[in-house]
Amino acid sequence: MKKCWIGLPLAMLVGCATPVAWQESALAVRSLSCNSVRDFSYQPFVPGLEVTIKLDETAPVYDFGRGKTYFRAVRLDGGASQVLAIRSHFNGMLIGQYLQPIIAFLDDSYSLIAEGTPVLRFIRATFRVDAHMGGVVEVPQNARYAIVSTAKFDPEPDPARTGPGINVFMIGNTPVVTPSSGASYKLTRSPTGEVCLKLVNQ
Repeated sequence: MKKCWIGLPLAMLVGCATPVAWQESALAVRSLSCNSVRDFSYQPFVPGLEVTIKLDETAPVYDFGRGKTYFRAVRLDGGASQVLAIRSHFNGMLIGQYLQPIIAFLDDSYSLIAEGTPVLRFIRATFRVDAHMGGVVEVPQNARYAIVSTAKFDPEPDPARTGPGINVFMIGNTPVVTPSSGASYKLTRSPTGEVCLKLVNQ
């Protein structure tokens, strides 16, 4: 049986995000990697450990009925009532372009039992965490597999807005703090991106 590669690499942010139109063109010429969800390779997913999933040209491609999309798939342990905490990072160093994930949950026979996209809200950067889009989804108790993909969404998301605060950046090993009056940032959904997932027991 053909297996699709499903590594879960850690990724570094790059300076500039590739234009969405270029990403869509690269995806359009890709062939489908599998014939069925049964052919996917499902990476084990341990509750309590955050996993970084990158959807880009290194990921397999499938059509879930919404057009081609990159995807990754994980195997769940099931049992306890759980939620999936999601952090979708911005492509590049600037706030703007990000992946809006669609999460599909399958049972032990690979049948779809739930699918949807989380409501993501803008989370400002802190000393520990970069700015990102965050949200949660409830995991069905009979879910044994989860697939992360995306699609084209309409309309565009609301802008990310920040209130008064401080900006912090590093010059060498020295943190530099400057005041900020707040700003508004245009957000754009992308067919590629990096999301961090963490299973949390309720």
